Amino acid sequence: MARPSVIKGRNRDIVGLLGRGCPDVVLSFAADEEGKPAVLLPGHSQILSAWSSVLGGALEAAVSSSSGSRSSIKEADGTARAEGKLATVTAAAAAAAAQDTCVNDAAVNAIPMPGTSVQDWLEVAAFMYPVIPPAQVKWSNLETLLVLGAKLDMPAILAHAAAFIQNHMCLLDMAEGGMRFIWKWLPLLDSAGLDEVCALCIERAVQLDKSSCSVDSRLRGLSSKALQRLVLCLATDGYCFACTPHSVPRSSYPGTAGGHYKLYNSEEVASILGQELP
Repeated sequence: MARPSVIKGRNRDIVGLLGRGCPDVVLSFAADEEGKPAVLLPGHSQILSAWSSVLGGALEAAVSSSSGSRSSIKEADGTARAEGKLATVTAAAAAAAAQDTCVNDAAVNAIPMPGTSVQDWLEVAAFMYPVIPPAQVKWSNLETLLVLGAKLDMPAILAHAAAFIQNHMCLLDMAEGGMRFIWKWLPLLDSAGLDEVCALCIERAVQLDKSSCSVDSRLRGLSSKALQRLVLCLATDGYCFACTPHSVPRSSYPGTAGGHYKLYNSEEVASILGQELP
């Protein structure tokens, strides 16, 4: 089980839920400090597979590997391990993590979680289990949900994050370094494949400050689809037919008093972006 010094406060309650109902999986997280043992958390294969196709695939591979290991051991010494509880090469670590929980008759499979911290995983797990009070998306955990939701292919987690951004779109601003800085969230939404919300963020970025769209460091890493949407928004002075899912009068946009606004041709837009158009 994970060390008490690592898991504190509300996270202890979440870990308590992870250990209920006969967990059959162990997730292995690298320690924060070099030389320290890995942090191990129990889990339930059905829940993990339902929420994440990536973890579901890892579980299938672990089960297959475990079956192959059993066959090899039988050929080597002619006997099967007691009760068939033979896991993968990390069985010892898995057994240590599950020793104080109910483990079913199947092998305990250990799944490594490289690049993911225990704290970040517990932020996500809070949405997967019936935690009281229920988990909520906040500015403080939004990045974790977007990054892990995309990394582990968790559509439901991404949907929570997308809904939060949509509901707080009017609060996004140009205060660089702030929690609501729009260019902090736009690339994350793009990377997560949340196209509709990404399009709305692009539209708001252009409305707030068109010059911000010409900063190379902000454009670097955006997908071609996001760049094309940005081009269209710039070309229509912040009003993008393809991006906006509902009708908004152009006169309501900043800098369009009396319905007059500047339109950019493709060459001007390319110049603003500092790159060739797709």
